[in-house]
Amino acid sequence: MTKKKSSQHPFSGLLPEPKNKRKPKRKGLPRDTDSYRRWLDARQQWRDSPEDSLRPPEAVGAELRLAAIDMLRAHANGTAALPGEVAFELAEAVQALHAEQETSFLLPGAVRLQHWKRFLSHPFLEECRKDAVRYVLACRKERKDEKERKDGKDLIGDPHPVKTMREAFGVDESTIYRWVAAHGNLKFSKISKAHFVRSIALASGKQYCKLVGS
Repeated sequence: MTKKKSSQHPFSGLLPEPKNKRKPKRKGLPRDTDSYRRWLDARQQWRDSPEDSLRPPEAVGAELRLAAIDMLRAHANGTAALPGEVAFELAEAVQALHAEQETSFLLPGAVRLQHWKRFLSHPFLEECRKDAVRYVLACRKERKDEKERKDGKDLIGDPHPVKTMREAFGVDESTIYRWVAAHGNLKFSKISKAHFVRSIALASGKQYCKLVGS
């Protein structure tokens, strides 16, 4: 009587799996929806606040901190993913603290830094200044690049960018020139996206005036 041949390979289990065998995709972790919703609601309250401040009202700031703590713990435990926008806001807040700024939702209202720098050196305001510099640099590049002008692409078309930024940010022209000198090596959007450069610079100027009180 002949033995029935086994369909299983004699070295099955000892040899590595074929490389072309697809592994099932792992599903990403779900979000901690309850904490995330609390965080979104608190952030919206901050935006709707009549105060134009880089630091929210204390009750709103407390809710932001508590919701962020819950989401961070859930992420550390591997039970939920940390939403990207929450991670971005936390990074911005930590950057403000690193720059020795007290205007951060991470600091309760009663807490004060022993050594803190002037509000004008806040990282958010510095980014607004860089948007003004990018606008000036983009306009200068347009004037130098005759080919782009003849092609009729999307151009800013501003012959006096320093004056435009002076009015948008409520500062002297000498201040704009000083910003350009400090950040003259910045990268900026391509000329084909010039309308974004303009809209972002004007929006940053509006925010700058509100926060600085120009």
